Amino acid sequence: MKKLLYILLPLTFLGTSAFAQAEATATVSPANFTAVDEITITVDVSTDEDLKNYTGDAYLWLWIPEGPDAPSNISPANTNPEATAQAKFTRVEGQEDVYTITLVPATFFGLPPAQITKIGIILKGNDWSQGQTKNFIYDVDPLEFVDQVNRTFPDRFVSEDVVTIFFNQTLAQAGPIQDIEAVYMSIVASGVDANGTEVTDIPLKAQFAGPLQMKHEVAQIYSVSVLPAAYFEVPAGVTLTTLSYSFHNQDASISTPTFTSEFITQE
Repeated sequence: MKKLLYILLPLTFLGTSAFAQAEATATVSPANFTAVDEITITVDVSTDEDLKNYTGDAYLWLWIPEGPDAPSNISPANTNPEATAQAKFTRVEGQEDVYTITLVPATFFGLPPAQITKIGIILKGNDWSQGQTKNFIYDVDPLEFVDQVNRTFPDRFVSEDVVTIFFNQTLAQAGPIQDIEAVYMSIVASGVDANGTEVTDIPLKAQFAGPLQMKHEVAQIYSVSVLPAAYFEVPAGVTLTTLSYSFHNQDASISTPTFTSEFITQE
């Protein structure tokens, strides 16, 4: 009997390997994110037997492991299109089996960021019977705010990220800068060209030119958001490396020193 088992076991493993089903793959960009970062989820179902060549609408099923579902988790999705609209994937042009969706987890769930420490992701058809991917689970980084005069969010970013720059007026050097009520920010970028030569003082595009008025958030904290790749007149072949900015009143007669924030280096 033992000899028979030795013969059957390799055949069993061979059968399991031969008929294993390929599955969809998923990525989240940026790879490290908090609950208040904008993320893009990309799901490739080209190797998924249940979903490849699927032609219907695809929806995101999003949940917090050991926590609540997103409000858009409704199946069939078309029974409540108003609630599920935010969960509808977009097909990548020219790649009909690749889907993307962009969202901010805290906004999508309608929950405080502290409650979102992990997220679960499934791509599914309008109804479960039309196919679904496996579960994909991702960690969500905690929010770590450090009190200082200037701060960016996210603290690590690339030129395609929306970057929010904060000014904590109470921590500015004592003097008139702490008393101004309308706060503005002047900003330029720097970069390097293909030869490694530094390119400085890259200005904002004409439609964004001039000091940017900051939004009064709370107490004496102000913010303004920029999308570097779209806001600056970046010369062809130049990669952005730093942002340099200062906070001031409208005519810049009262100003902070210039602060610098660096982009993540992309290989």
